[in-house]
Amino acid sequence: MSDHHDPRMHAGGDEAAEAAAEAAAEAAAEAIEELAEELGPDHVALAKNRLREAGDHIRQAATLAGASARHAAEAAKAEILSGRSAVGEELHGAADSGRSAVDEAREAAAEKVEYAVDRGTELLEQAQDFVREKPLAAFGIAFASGWVLSRLLRRG
Repeated sequence: MSDHHDPRMHAGGDEAAEAAAEAAAEAAAEAIEELAEELGPDHVALAKNRLREAGDHIRQAATLAGASARHAAEAAKAEILSGRSAVGEELHGAADSGRSAVDEAREAAAEKVEYAVDRGTELLEQAQDFVREKPLAAFGIAFASGWVLSRLLRRG
């Protein structure tokens, strides 16, 4: 949507309204001239004065209508721009929240991986210490575990 507005658009609306008012005034003047021939000069002067006043009122009304239309268009444009700005701010806020959630998830996953690696290393060190301290017991456990596992696999 362009922020540029064409002043001719506003002027064209005012000119069209004024032209319509002029046409109405001319048509009314013709009608009065016809009536003047029937009614006489006193009534004609009175009618012309009233028509001039009516023409002035019509011109003022057309000018006010044009100004009101311009103001309504400007207010609508301002509302649209304001709404667009608010939507943009909401989207930026949502994007920031999403980034924060991803960062938190990444940190939590890194902590879990670090814990798992530390725990695995600790268990491996305990197993190595056990084998060094009691090599015969470690061999017996390994042999028994292998035997049980082979029996389970033969059945399956």
